[in-house]
Amino acid sequence: MSVKAIIVAAGSGRRVGGPLPKQYMHVSGMPILVHTLLAFQRSELVDEIIPVVGKADAEWVKENILHGKGLTKTSGIVKGGAERQDSVYCGLKYLWDNVNDNDIVLVHDGARPFIQKENIHDCINGAKRTGACILGIRIMGTLKIVDEGDIIKSTLPSKDLWVAQTPQAFRASLIKEAYIMAEEQGFYGTDDASLVERLPYSVKIIPGHPLNIKVTYPEDLDLAERIMKIMEMRKQA
Repeated sequence: MSVKAIIVAAGSGRRVGGPLPKQYMHVSGMPILVHTLLAFQRSELVDEIIPVVGKADAEWVKENILHGKGLTKTSGIVKGGAERQDSVYCGLKYLWDNVNDNDIVLVHDGARPFIQKENIHDCINGAKRTGACILGIRIMGTLKIVDEGDIIKSTLPSKDLWVAQTPQAFRASLIKEAYIMAEEQGFYGTDDASLVERLPYSVKIIPGHPLNIKVTYPEDLDLAERIMKIMEMRKQA
């Protein structure tokens, strides 16, 4: 059984502002995407890493982002599609001829650079046991459903609600079947687990980490710098 990680970084990332997509911007002197890829490089359970980038960016990323970073598990750069789901599918198709049904496929956002090795391993081991396992964070506050005028319609029981994170890990046969069915039916989900849930198949969710943020908005860059400093201090302690 091998473990292959698809790192999705094909989005335009323009909400964060700046001249480059967010995944190529620097945090602590290095592109966000590189921080993310190195997290999976350091995992002894991950055998292969497949970055999926924008079609027009592939060669530039190879020369300017990945070159000389010690990413020995990166087998190649895949060109993504119009939507995130399309990009993941491109990465999956790249793997089809070199994956067994019981192999584990991880899908992770390229703009989540703070994923910890223990969380990656928990997700992999969860998928080995159950076939499908994702990270998430329990919602602690009170959630309200409102109408178009921002008038509260109802209150949700937060004890049953989680915010999904990545990585999300699946037995290769499951994620393949889920993506093929989604393509045939023209269905687009909000994450990879939502496609597997439609098979239908039970997906296990396990606790992730609050620092496993996805860099999305301008203020996230400042937060990312602070998180990186905290992590570096912990390593030195």
